[in-house]
Amino acid sequence: MPCYTPDPTEEEMNGWGELSPAQAEAVLCGLLRAIDAHPTIPLPFTAYPKDGDLKVDWREVGVTPSLVKRWFVKHKAKDARRRRTPTRAEAGTGER
Repeated sequence: MPCYTPDPTEEEMNGWGELSPAQAEAVLCGLLRAIDAHPTIPLPFTAYPKDGDLKVDWREVGVTPSLVKRWFVKHKAKDARRRRTPTRAEAGTGER
């Protein structure tokens, strides 16, 4: 069950257009989760990374690393709640 809900259609997943805000949020979540799962790469939430850390130009991005960190913490909690809640299909209604 992806962050992008409802589940994307095949056309949405393979589209050549612009990302919707929901898709962009799902991409950000997926990338941060991949980094978070890597045992030797720290999440890039520091304004002053050490050598070997991922370096994000936060000025170019236009937000602070602390804002992204707060968003990610809240988003992971939201994902955990969503994963614990059965979908309509899982609940037996057959609807999405």
